[in-house]
Amino acid sequence: MRNLEPYFNLDFTLHMLERHGESYKAKLLNFLRKFDVLDDFEVKRIGHTQEFPDDMPKEVQAYFKNDEDEPSIVIKRNVYEEGKIVGVEEFDLMEDESEGTKKLFAFAGFFLSALEHGKVLVADELESSLHPLITRKIIELFNSEKSKAQLIFATHDTNLLSNRFFRRDQIWFVEKSRQGASCLFSLAEYKDGKPRKDASFGKDYILGKYGAIPFLGNFDDLVDGKRD
Repeated sequence: MRNLEPYFNLDFTLHMLERHGESYKAKLLNFLRKFDVLDDFEVKRIGHTQEFPDDMPKEVQAYFKNDEDEPSIVIKRNVYEEGKIVGVEEFDLMEDESEGTKKLFAFAGFFLSALEHGKVLVADELESSLHPLITRKIIELFNSEKSKAQLIFATHDTNLLSNRFFRRDQIWFVEKSRQGASCLFSLAEYKDGKPRKDASFGKDYILGKYGAIPFLGNFDDLVDGKRD
């Protein structure tokens, strides 16, 4: 079991690239291309030229030199004119790209490892920064009959609460009591009877049918109804 690290942490994906070289890059590139976020990528090592005062202790100099080989991920996309490729544009992953592209690139190593070796991944707010169709496709990969991997994730996206994606026993809710205690229960164990397979899970959840929704107070005192 492996918990997915914050998406800005590229360590695992970079480690796999360094360990397995071009064969792994080809596998990673094939995965990322399917999500239409890039055409190619390159890992570059940035060497920082630094000059230090003569009287600076060597230990201090060594501390600042640790970042001299900091890796930079260059995202490459084709430039088209009249349907033909006429060039390539390069973008720095961490400086130029969206949060979704950063997250997908960083998580790609975990996804590939889990799917290939039948591992379990745990993620908090899997859908954060990702397009809904990308999130659904990732879920489908793990839900496939061919996959022996398992994805356990927390989400606030009620669009994923659907019988198209999950069985009732795959959906779990966390309900917080008035005293702050949390209770975990499956939709298949719903206290008022197991919902029908074709029920609208997401809609029924928002309506409060299953519980596990926040206790919202009265907000009338925050808006006086007057406009300047």
